[in-house]
Amino acid sequence: MKNEKGQTLLTVMVVSLIFTVLGLTIVAASINSNERTGVRIDEVELTTNATKVLNEGIAKFTKSINSLELNKINLSSLDSQIAQEITKLNSDITVTDISAEEPFNIDTTKYYTRIFELSYKVQNDGDRAHIARVIKRKVYLSPTPSFLNYAIGSGPDGKVYLNGASYVNGDVFSGDLYTSNIAQYEDVNKEKINQQNTLYPRVDGNIYLKKSLNNVSLPLSSNEYKDDFHTDSNNLTVNLDLSEFVHVNFPGTMSQVFNRLSTGFQDDMFSTPTNVHLAIEQLITNCKNGVASTCNQTAELLPISPLSESPDYSALVSKLTSSNAKTYIYYANNSGAIIDPLKVPTPPLFIEQDVKMANDSWLIVHGDLIVRPINKTIILQGNIIVTGDLIISGDEENDETPENDNLLVDSTIYVLGQSEISNTNINGYEQKQLVLLSKEQLLVNRINEFKLNDGTIEKLDAFFYTEKSAELYGVGSLFLIEGGIFARDNLTINSIKQNEIKKSFNSADTINLKNSIDPTSLQNRSTEKSRFQVEHNLKVLADQIDALPRVDHYLVILDEPTIENAPYDEPAATP
Repeated sequence: MKNEKGQTLLTVMVVSLIFTVLGLTIVAASINSNERTGVRIDEVELTTNATKVLNEGIAKFTKSINSLELNKINLSSLDSQIAQEITKLNSDITVTDISAEEPFNIDTTKYYTRIFELSYKVQNDGDRAHIARVIKRKVYLSPTPSFLNYAIGSGPDGKVYLNGASYVNGDVFSGDLYTSNIAQYEDVNKEKINQQNTLYPRVDGNIYLKKSLNNVSLPLSSNEYKDDFHTDSNNLTVNLDLSEFVHVNFPGTMSQVFNRLSTGFQDDMFSTPTNVHLAIEQLITNCKNGVASTCNQTAELLPISPLSESPDYSALVSKLTSSNAKTYIYYANNSGAIIDPLKVPTPPLFIEQDVKMANDSWLIVHGDLIVRPINKTIILQGNIIVTGDLIISGDEENDETPENDNLLVDSTIYVLGQSEISNTNINGYEQKQLVLLSKEQLLVNRINEFKLNDGTIEKLDAFFYTEKSAELYGVGSLFLIEGGIFARDNLTINSIKQNEIKKSFNSADTINLKNSIDPTSLQNRSTEKSRFQVEHNLKVLADQIDALPRVDHYLVILDEPTIENAPYDEPAATP
């Protein structure tokens, strides 16, 4: 009997001990949870406060920088004037000039472009956990037009139509924006425009509009526009834009370039095709004898007979070298007279081999330029002006064959006529890119046609701009643009969300694209990717610094902020 009582007592004590330990564990867990929650709250508060202080500083810095009139500031005194504006900021904000550092490597003795990193460090105090954070943000100051600030867009009086499931990683600008879950596409025979239900576009970035979204005037709350975009859109905001938009001034830009090569050129000399021809004549006259007072660098004239049926383009193109900075001028010449290609048909310049020019060199093509990387890779390095049309074209591959028509490019190209790109991979040469500015229509089509979006497709390293409208189709084609696309008038992008488009033939043995498009339930799978993707890339501001259009005020562009852990500074002991 005594033994049973002893066992009962022991059992009670063990059970009591278990519950006591369990209770203490729960209490400890609760305390630890509260401590972790407290630490997390501290982290959020610190980050929020740091972001607020830094953004206020950047806003103040931007306002003062925008007041600088670059046409009245000598390059030699620019840095001291910017330094004066920096002294007006919160003393706890650190400003570092990283313009000359990798990967930018900007020669600040030659160019107005500047890149700064602004940072602000914050830490908590008192008896709380020791936490310190530093928030950093790169600020680009570039004397360039506004379009480079955006992944896609139109001018302030233009419209952007996002029909279907395009994906934009970056900011958007337009007068009016229209979105829909219906994509348009051309059939293979280009006989008519068809429509197909798909998903809404996805935008990871800020949208800046002058007027309206889907015919509804701004401003709008997030609840009023969330159904106009795909639900996966991250950090999306739609904003009424009140800033001044700085356009590309083609005549002004041309006169800037020509005055770097020679002297005596005015904006109105590039206002009409006839005036452009006269400007070319003046440039050739100024530079053909290499007179230092009228030509700022050595000129290499590349004349061709307008009657030539089989010009030796290889010999002409071989003269384009990187040995030193030159001005190369291709034009038709008949008995000493420079032919106007608008009046007399002249042979275009064909480039079918590598071209590597020095940084300050320019190739001026008076007429049309055709670049053909057919079944090979061509390097195109150097800046170009085309007074006629530009065509960059490979040949058509079947859907199982990888695209093997490749253009490796480090170039800014101004085209005073139309521009067309088809059946070509465009990749940056030595991690640079193509900037193409077309005064007339821009057509980019048959890119990666019927190709599988499996992660092996090369991106288009390019920034496209047109003074007119542009319409692009990411349905049968596959666009992966690393850079941006902008149309001053209207920009229309059509896309579906589908990795693989198989060719489906109808009874007439022609391709029926409609039967190849999946229903929206399949397109909405997380594994499917958009067939038209644009990712904004700010590297262009440094990479193409020699040739980008210039304006008299800075364009201020902000990179995404970064948040890092920082060492905690112990407060000084009180005596």
